[in-house]
Amino acid sequence: METSGQLDLLLLAALARLGPAHGYAVIGALRTLSGGAFDLAEGTVYPALHRLERAGAVTSVGDGRTGRRRRVYRLTTAGTVLLAGRRDRWARFAAAVDRTVGADRGGTGAAPGRHRRGPAVPGAAAARPRASSTGAAGGRPRGPPRPYPRCMRAFTAAALQVAPLPGPVTSHLVTENGVRAAGWARRCVEATGAELVVLPETASTGFVTGLSAEHLWDVVSTVPGPVTEPLQEVARELGVHLVWGTYERGEGRGVVHNSSVLIGPAGDVLGVYRKTHPFATELRSRGGWVTPGDEVSVIETPLGRIGQIICFDGDYPELSRVTAVRGAEVIVRPSALLRSADIWELTNRARAYDNHVFVVGANATGVDPAGTIYFGNSMIVTPIAEVVARASSHECWVSARLDPATALTSLTPGSGVGQVFDHLADRNLDLLRRYAADLQAPAKTPFPH
Repeated sequence: METSGQLDLLLLAALARLGPAHGYAVIGALRTLSGGAFDLAEGTVYPALHRLERAGAVTSVGDGRTGRRRRVYRLTTAGTVLLAGRRDRWARFAAAVDRTVGADRGGTGAAPGRHRRGPAVPGAAAARPRASSTGAAGGRPRGPPRPYPRCMRAFTAAALQVAPLPGPVTSHLVTENGVRAAGWARRCVEATGAELVVLPETASTGFVTGLSAEHLWDVVSTVPGPVTEPLQEVARELGVHLVWGTYERGEGRGVVHNSSVLIGPAGDVLGVYRKTHPFATELRSRGGWVTPGDEVSVIETPLGRIGQIICFDGDYPELSRVTAVRGAEVIVRPSALLRSADIWELTNRARAYDNHVFVVGANATGVDPAGTIYFGNSMIVTPIAEVVARASSHECWVSARLDPATALTSLTPGSGVGQVFDHLADRNLDLLRRYAADLQAPAKTPFPH
């Protein structure tokens, strides 16, 4: 793909930073940015945008406002690839756009659009560790996210719901559940071509095991270890990413975490997320067996940035919001949800829509060793809250193509009205700062329960 030089590169860099934007917004930002180096009038910028659109580097849609002909421009995957080949100049332009738009907004440094969602330079992902916040060996959060544009590529994802084997729960049963799930994953990938397969919460044992925290600790292992080995082997064999829900042995006997493990196509553990909001009956402090985690997980992969939450975590908007702000483009949600199917759908769709991310929710099915029955209904949801794949209650998989180029092209599913807002970029940060203490303050419902 050929472009016409520095002005085109400047426009692509601006769109990478601004996110979807009207042409007039791009002009306004770049007039200051260019310092007079370019004639950034409508007669110059719009022909350049149209030229880039014909070249496939930019796409546009009408904004849907009555009586207006404005169009919203956004960078395509091809445009991102073009920028990747001009990393040195792109980085300088992007920093200048940040300074310019930040000054226009009172010095916040926050440009409009979804500029906090990708690597500082397109294509630079391989140069950084793939696991942020929580890697294979854990670690503390590494500070706020850097201002990244999107880098996710299109791929097929699958939610695979399998039933645990009947108890009693032993180390042998844990291995058998892993081997059985690996077989399902193999058939799923062969049938769908999925590059990301998400399995349910605690699939290595079933959610309710009937064991005390101490005895469950004895049965499971650390990660990586026997609880993950069958899935690591099949991920390596198939060359795919797998998300595996399992109880994980913690630091001392009786410390058990409810964990989501992201396994890479080389069979290595890319990241571990430990459920931060265990269900009431699950909490060890309330007589259950799980010790909560305290870290957010966003893991950089060749597919894009994958955030992890588990089941009841989906009831807490703050967790998914932090995960998205830290860069997640896809949030996976291994689950063994025991409430109603409408709550399951509601929370999946709300978290996808709140944060304009894809959500891949894999829910348990069958009966766990304690006799608890699960209803499946795994689903995949788009950033505009459309359920594009939904399972029945059987052991099965569902799959869908996740394409960033079309994720936000319409205001509602199938609509001719273009998307004109961004739930992340449009947050009232002054309001959040003003009430930050309230967000962290203890609270409880006034209603009896």
